[in-house]
Amino acid sequence: MKEYFSVNRHKFLRQFIVTSVIFTIVWTFIILTDKKGMNIETKILGYFLFAIPLAFFGQFVMNIRDALEFKRINKIFDHPQLNKFTSTGFIKTLSEKDSKWLSSKPILKGTIDNYPVKFEVEKGILRVIAETNLDLVEKTHIQELKSIFGKDNIEYDIGIALLFRPARRKDLSFQDINSELIKFISFLKTNKLDAWVENGNA
Repeated sequence: MKEYFSVNRHKFLRQFIVTSVIFTIVWTFIILTDKKGMNIETKILGYFLFAIPLAFFGQFVMNIRDALEFKRINKIFDHPQLNKFTSTGFIKTLSEKDSKWLSSKPILKGTIDNYPVKFEVEKGILRVIAETNLDLVEKTHIQELKSIFGKDNIEYDIGIALLFRPARRKDLSFQDINSELIKFISFLKTNKLDAWVENGNA
């Protein structure tokens, strides 16, 4: 947990402010929808409670949750089979490094057959995201990927992600993951789904 607090502590104040604003909006909505005629003292007390102690408690709970997730991600990436990717050129870094309020989490970044990908973990699920130019992706591409890898193993969001569930596949090896990724990237390249780069397509 120390690492989580070390890399994210400068974001806590902004996170608290955002949480406080959200809680204040919630209390305002409660006041506006109140049909019993809440007195002014209760309204003021409610704003105080929602904006400070309740917001602080809510933020504390979210930080503890994120710290536990941070620890779990590190544990998954430190697994001997996943750790082998660092010997193939992948580097362990942090997400959301430039964000002023979103918590950073460990990720792996590298390339598979010169195609940029990143490894993320969310709720115990390993997501390998190909940084694809989404302007080139059509519905038929996603359907075909789901038919190849399974409908629950493909996500289409900020990129195209191939999912692995280590908890369900205890024998999941580096060779298994790498083989699936090579097949995944081969599909993208065959269908001319180029990687997204800042100044255009790869």
